[in-house]
Amino acid sequence: MEREMENQKAEKEVSHIEQALMDPGWQPESADDFDRLVLSSPNSSILLLQCMAFHLQATEIETARAVAERALKTISFREEQEKLNVQVTLLNVENTYDSQESLTKVFKWAVQYNEPLKVFLHLAGI
Repeated sequence: MEREMENQKAEKEVSHIEQALMDPGWQPESADDFDRLVLSSPNSSILLLQCMAFHLQATEIETARAVAERALKTISFREEQEKLNVQVTLLNVENTYDSQESLTKVFKWAVQYNEPLKVFLHLAGI
């Protein structure tokens, strides 16, 4: 009987979360909110970039990098533009918050997995 009550409570909570996620005006307010959104659309670079921005605003630079690295492993290899969006953002993060050495490392990594000209042009823009 207690177990049934716990299950019903959990179902209500999940239902409430689903309703909030479906509201077009709803904005994620925590890392858990972003995780839920990313799980529902793992190939969406927009959500991943918003998640990175959320962590950067909280000066959680390492966490933002981890989000980018996880995104690059998660996004389908067919979604080249989505992966490029994440890697370009990671280049910007490294340029803003870290050393030339880390920027060079991320740049070399991005060139391996994307059309080199696009990556070179973006780096030149930085």
